Amino acid sequence: MQKKAVIGVVARMDWHSTLVLLPAMGRTRYDTVVVQDVETAKELGPGLKKRVINMVFEQGAVELFVIGSSSTEKAEDIMDRVKKLRECGEIPENLPIHGLLIDPETYKLDLVHRGYKNDDSIQGGI
Repeated sequence: MQKKAVIGVVARMDWHSTLVLLPAMGRTRYDTVVVQDVETAKELGPGLKKRVINMVFEQGAVELFVIGSSSTEKAEDIMDRVKKLRECGEIPENLPIHGLLIDPETYKLDLVHRGYKNDDSIQGGI
């Protein structure tokens, strides 16, 4: 059985956008765990950190995607969250953490940060 990909859906993203997010990424709810972050946009609070750690260690996540809405966030906001997750000390160093923005009007995804160290491709059709 294929391991689940993990998508961290960050603050200021409405529920409708999360529903169209998986098809936009070429994923399904059967191979992806979605966590919607309801904490403040600038913080990596303990609740979100605990849920991400659970996805990695309990659910066997092989990748993490930090995604925000381009109507309310900038690339710098996404990069800040990627950096905070990477530096929290509890995410394995070899686990890719990608950063993306989704346009809530067109559902187009824009890559902000590629989480692979030595690979130019993103798995799963992004």
